[in-house]
Amino acid sequence: FFAAGAIYTAAHKTEVSQLDGIGRRMPWTMGAFAIGALSVIGLPPAAGFVSKWYMLSGAMAASHWLAVAVIAASTLLNAGYFLPILWRAFFRPARAEDKHHPHGEAPLPMVIALSLTAAGTVALFFCPDVPLALAGFSFGSFVVSHALQALGPQQAPEQLVLVGTAATRFDVADVPQAVHARTLVLHGEHDD
Repeated sequence: FFAAGAIYTAAHKTEVSQLDGIGRRMPWTMGAFAIGALSVIGLPPAAGFVSKWYMLSGAMAASHWLAVAVIAASTLLNAGYFLPILWRAFFRPARAEDKHHPHGEAPLPMVIALSLTAAGTVALFFCPDVPLALAGFSFGSFVVSHALQALGPQQAPEQLVLVGTAATRFDVADVPQAVHARTLVLHGEHDD
């Protein structure tokens, strides 16, 4: 959507059929769009690849084959939608009418926002550990507190181990309404 706004602002184009050769006139905008498109499709080097990898891994590990099929279909539909746009933008010659109405890149603040977002998408592909750890901790805290409430004070463990992308340990003392008793393993196995 950033790219669509930038294209409309700079070139007043609203249809895919008008994007022939625009990648040469707006290389920063269309380069950022290309990275975003690769991410939505789920191709490296974009963060969307990491997301789809974990969704597919989880669905296959849980034998949810319908979810696997939906993710695969989504990937194909996204590729069918975005790749022709990239083809038009970078590999087709500009339309004759565009030569009479030259334009360049969008305003600098728009290009900066697009570029930072694209750079962040690539950076998250190469360094996904920090956001995954934050997501695991936030989700883990939610699961832990609800698991303890469901168990009640008589069965509350001394230590909780959440196993997902990385083993995360929670001392029960750190979780509200916790009572020490034994260790509970949620979701999978772990090594001690």
